[in-house]
Amino acid sequence: VVSPATLASSAGDHDELAVTWGGRTYTNGVTYTTSDSTKATVSSAGVVTSVATGSATITATAPNGETGTCAVTVS
Repeated sequence: VVSPATLASSAGDHDELAVTWGGRTYTNGVTYTTSDSTKATVSSAGVVTSVATGSATITATAPNGETGTCAVTVS
């Protein structure tokens, strides 16, 4: 599970994601990707940077292979 599942932000904002599965919080070994880096980027530590108006989906993949998403809307 990626928390928050949805994120509304303004361009230039930075927000951190948390990844949990089965009661365990993952801080290492999580891989993050973005569906549209022109709208939002994500660091290897799960910090989302809002870039420009629009939307993107951040996908997190935990070491156990489970995936979760966060829908980002930038205004």
